[in-house]
Amino acid sequence: MIKTIPAFAAAALIAGCSTVAPAGGGAAAPGRGERIVIIIKAKPGTEKALFDNTIKWMAEVRKVPGLVRTDINQAKNDPATMVLYYHWRSAEDGEAYRKSDLYKRATEALEPYIAQRTYIPTINLD
Repeated sequence: MIKTIPAFAAAALIAGCSTVAPAGGGAAAPGRGERIVIIIKAKPGTEKALFDNTIKWMAEVRKVPGLVRTDINQAKNDPATMVLYYHWRSAEDGEAYRKSDLYKRATEALEPYIAQRTYIPTINLD
């Protein structure tokens, strides 16, 4: 199921992304945990600001318990589009992050740069 979520939620989720960064939670077994893909479209002229501010939050988010891996990717054919990937050890770990003060602060910092986002919860097939 694909659904659009409010900017505040996507912005906070972005804050948890990095470039294949080691995270605080350790490895999850295949088929377990929570995996989320988010497609973000930056407001015109804010692409660099969105990317730079996302990086700013990386150091804090990498310490979040239960975060196995995060990735941030930019579309080759559209620099305003970012594809983000989260892998949480469990759905509870992901939910705890989304209820945290860090999530709230990241949301407030990143929301002004986001025009559109699509949130895709996934399941692992291998």
